[in-house]
Amino acid sequence: MEPLRVLELYSGIGGMHFALKGCGVPAQVVAAVDINTTANHIYKHNFPSTPMWSKTVTHPSGRSRTS
Repeated sequence: MEPLRVLELYSGIGGMHFALKGCGVPAQVVAAVDINTTANHIYKHNFPSTPMWSKTVTHPSGRSRTS
């Protein structure tokens, strides 16, 4: 079985990444996305080889979900 390729949205400090490693699910986190710069610094400390995007998650059109 090939590992799942995971995009970790709202990644925080890496809870999903840590959980995937801990439960034995074969998975590769290909990138993490979060707007919180403090959380991003901690994430990079915890998972230095995972690409980190300091962005907010928006609707594909670029609009927020409420507009």
